[in-house]
Amino acid sequence: MTIRRALVIYKKSTYQIYVLERRSSLFVGPDKRALPWDLRRLKQAHETHQETLAEIQRVLRAQGIAYRVIYRAAQHDYSPYDLVISVGGDGTFLEAARRVTRQLILGVNSDPERSAGSFCRADSRTFERVLGQLLDGGVSMQRLNRIQLLLNGEPLRFSVLNDILIAHQNPAAMSRYAIHLNGIKEEQRSSGLWIATAAGSSSAILAAGGTRLPWGSRQFQYYPREIYEGRLNRSRRAKRCLHGFR
Repeated sequence: MTIRRALVIYKKSTYQIYVLERRSSLFVGPDKRALPWDLRRLKQAHETHQETLAEIQRVLRAQGIAYRVIYRAAQHDYSPYDLVISVGGDGTFLEAARRVTRQLILGVNSDPERSAGSFCRADSRTFERVLGQLLDGGVSMQRLNRIQLLLNGEPLRFSVLNDILIAHQNPAAMSRYAIHLNGIKEEQRSSGLWIATAAGSSSAILAAGGTRLPWGSRQFQYYPREIYEGRLNRSRRAKRCLHGFR
């Protein structure tokens, strides 16, 4: 497989954001010196992350692959690149996956001791081998399906790889909405409505009571979160509106 250009998407560590950049009062005292509590662990995580980022760039240079490194929150055109490499954990992978179109995406867990990285198939020790296998065509790939959300009939800009939570802007407030499904309309009150892809079925929607699906499935599922079961609506509940697949 030919990869000419790679885009490296990275996260910023907690240490970088709150200690080095913001000098947050959570970690920095009034004398502008870093407070000792918990900083050693945060600094170690930061250094491990930076070492992984440096190793990825070293390998790309050794392979003669042109690359660009950008922070994951930056707006950037992915179209010129053949490969997108996320460096961090699942959050960074999911952020990058929103913007991927025709590119391959490879997740690199920058700190496996502190991050589960379910979507990440490499780390600093295995990245060179995995990239080599990819270039040689000797690595298996997983196709993941995404879903698109329409707001007032207009598609939103990015597709979703894991899940969508439709909820009140105040997390403590009750969400009120109506589900239209196969000719049935049901008004619900809950703390929000989860809609998840197969890839996102092992996280929040599973904790809410949903079902784990194999990653290759084209189905998505929905599940109200903490639904309100008052006396005025309990008897009218349609089971298919409480949990289902499409």
